[in-house]
Amino acid sequence: MRFGPGVRLVDSSTKRVAAEDREAETTIQT
Repeated sequence: MRFGPGVRLVDSSTKRVAAEDREAETTIQT
């Protein structure tokens, strides 16, 4: 699981948030 800059640590409460940020960065970095 690699996360780019600006992505928060994956936690029970921030797991969904991290997932959204991850998809957003994936689209940009693609």
